[in-house]
Amino acid sequence: MNHGFRIFLYSSFILLLYLAAGCSSRYAVTGSTGKMIVVDSTWDIQGNEGISSIVASYQYKVDSVMNLSIGHSQARLDVFQPESPLSNLTTDMIRHTAARILGKDADMAVTNLGGMRTSLPAGVITLGNAFEIFPFDDNQIVVTWLRGKHVKTLLQQIAHRGGEGISGVHMHITAQGDLKDFSITGKVFHPDSLYSVATINYVAEGNDGMGAFRQAEKVQDVPNGNIRDVFIDYIQELERNNLAVSARCDGRITIVKP
Repeated sequence: MNHGFRIFLYSSFILLLYLAAGCSSRYAVTGSTGKMIVVDSTWDIQGNEGISSIVASYQYKVDSVMNLSIGHSQARLDVFQPESPLSNLTTDMIRHTAARILGKDADMAVTNLGGMRTSLPAGVITLGNAFEIFPFDDNQIVVTWLRGKHVKTLLQQIAHRGGEGISGVHMHITAQGDLKDFSITGKVFHPDSLYSVATINYVAEGNDGMGAFRQAEKVQDVPNGNIRDVFIDYIQELERNNLAVSARCDGRITIVKP
């Protein structure tokens, strides 16, 4: 625990003392003393049995749900730059989910690598694995509409970041973060044309260095589009059809010489 957080805890405790005192007209805080307590593994040497028993009862309930199998994966799917198996799988899924409002896949999909917090293991996939990969409850799939000139800016921003999750696009970038060229699958690029770009709401707000999304002419939520729920449904659908999750790097983002 860093020094700043210790100070935050200490300050919060003092504040609570004053607030508690303010709830009664009979008492008032006349002074206070305190000391810094380092919260680290030292506290694990001799645990509190009462608290441990309470935690254990809830832990059992949580594990009984999170350990449920929802599918299988042929191999471990990691997340890395410039492209990765898990980010390719995720953006393909996002692009396809856009069909709920478009009637077809979006022209392209983009997501941030930071939104996928761990790898998908090989073999059995549990519900807990889905929560570990996508821990944020409020990440919703949306469709944005961007003019071609802003799509190009977006891809330049992705190149500058060294790569993010993309689908429906092929890019050549340099190790220095420059965009050399790109193509959108099945589309002739024109700077004034309007393109449907599926993503998650966090990215659509222009976060993680992808500010071009702020130029979107329209943003629409995808019904039942929580990314974790969509991911779980996708894996379960594969399992019902006796299929395992599979994804690979396929050259969507290629590093080339300057």
